[in-house]
Amino acid sequence: MREVAALVDRNRKLFFKDKGMLFSSMITPLILIVLYATFLAKVYKDSYTSAFNNMVILVLFGSTLSSIISYPLKTQGQTWRFE
Repeated sequence: MREVAALVDRNRKLFFKDKGMLFSSMITPLILIVLYATFLAKVYKDSYTSAFNNMVILVLFGSTLSSIISYPLKTQGQTWRFE
């Protein structure tokens, strides 16, 4: 285990020592995010919107169903006991 820790420590020091590699590794995700936002924003927006609409319907259905089941039991004084 010490060997692995030593290798990780060595590689971490080498990574932060090389400023060019550090800069390129930090700037690459930003470039990719800008490219995705530029060219695929509409696709992502449409997929999130359709997923959100389906999720809202499921949440409303689930809460309505749980209310329909639990309210009569509550008014009757019955409770579920899990043993």
